[in-house]
Amino acid sequence: MMNYEINSTYLSVHYGENPAALQKAFDSFLNNTRLNWVEVAQLMEHGQKSKAVEKLNALQPAVKKVGFTELAGKITQFSQAIRMNLLGPEATQIRYETIDSEIAAARSRVKTELSCLL
Repeated sequence: MMNYEINSTYLSVHYGENPAALQKAFDSFLNNTRLNWVEVAQLMEHGQKSKAVEKLNALQPAVKKVGFTELAGKITQFSQAIRMNLLGPEATQIRYETIDSEIAAARSRVKTELSCLL
């Protein structure tokens, strides 16, 4: 099940009544997540698992920062599975594609939320 709901409690705690900071986080998420996520796939294709893990570890906080705490957890689990060689090539690809769909849905949701802030 794709869960791309924003954790509003997380956002409230971290941004409170500061819509400018939230807008900055949303903009950063939109500008960086897709590129970084595609880079993960490219690194994996070239057998550079440690660099892919580094990229995933850098991506996870950006996802969490905009309130997608569950998705951030999935990215962390994916990173750990790669680092510990727990997934074969097919399982890695399936997990990547699943998270890819969730990131696309999250990006769409952030665009909607961002339009409400502007």
